[in-house]
Formats: sequence, structure tokens, C-alpha cells
Amino acid sequence: MSGRIFISYRRIDSAGFAGRIADYFAMAQPEVTVFMDVNSIAPGANFPDTIKNGLAQSNVLLALVGPQWLTASTESGARRLDDPGDFVRLELKHEIEEKLTLVPILLDDTPIPAASDLPEELRPLTQYNAFRLRHDAFRRNVEALAEMLKPQLSIATPSQPAPQSTPANEEVFDRLVADFREFITKDDHEIYMIIEN
Repeated sequence: MSGRIFISYRRIDSAGFAGRIADYFAMAQPEVTVFMDVNSIAPGANFPDTIKNGLAQSNVLLALVGPQWLTASTESGARRLDDPGDFVRLELKHEIEEKLTLVPILLDDTPIPAASDLPEELRPLTQYNAFRLRHDAFRRNVEALAEMLKPQLSIATPSQPAPQSTPANEEVFDRLVADFREFITKDDHEIYMIIEN
């Protein structure tokens, strides 16, 4: 069974990490579908509806928390996270309320936000076990993350297929059996000469 991952992130500080995660799963685990807004929302599509559908169909939400995740602000100076219509806030609120699998991904040295710094509806975020993803150890870290997510994504390790016999292999085997039977009917002198040659 294939799984689905939703990547929640702020473009201002974690777009690069989000893209690398999406690329990793596309290359290493193509059976996993990754929802990332710039790749998954077609031109002309209704943005809020597509986000809502992406969340509803996903097994796991990865919440990328970068150095400006908490403090990112609008042009007027208001903190984005304080806006009830902020998409990052809505995405996390949905996962928390639905009690779905939510993994805070702490980028490089970014700490987990303090509950007192979060809107009340997002304070449970601090109770989820976080995973640290570093730029200088990205491959090793993302492989460890993918391994940990296998149960949530219902990914089974593929078993090796049993060798299949082919007509060509059967023909070779039959010929070897016939040659061996002919060999054991020869007298000792003939066997010695065959071995010597």
C-alpha cells in the first residue's frame, strides 16, 4: 500500500528543505505521494480547497520548523502565526484536532517553540516528538526519517522474488543429466581419459 505525506512549511525559511524532502521520496520511495503546494496545486485550482483535500488524504504531516517559522510576519508587521487564516496554522490545527500523525521537523538548530509562544490551538504541537533534520547530514537524516515513517505509511519491505525457471534453464539441466548418465556408463579407462583431458 502506498502512503501520502503532506509537507507544511514557510517558504521564507524552509522551501529548500521542503523541496529536498519531496525529491528524496520521489526518487527513493516513489510509492509514497508527497503533497507540497508548489508541486501539487495546479494553476487555477482553488488553493484552500486543494490544501484541505491534501490534508484529508495524507497519512502524515511533516511540519517544517525553521528559524523564522515562529516570527515570520506580514508586510504590516503582524506575526503570521497569529492570523487565524494563516495556512501553516490551519494545517497544524487540522492535524491536531483530527489526532493524525504530525511530526515537527526541526531544521538545523531551530528549537521546538515554547507553548507560550504559540496560539492556544497550536500549543499541543510541543507535545509531539520532533525530528531534527540538518543540512550537512541531510541524506542520513532523511533516510532515518523515512525508515521511522514506514509504519504510518504502510510501506512493507519488498521480498525478493523466487527464481523463476525458464525453458532455456530446463533445457540446459536436461542436457547435463543426460551427459552425466552417459558418463557413469563408461568403463574405468574411459573415465580416466575423460578426466585427464
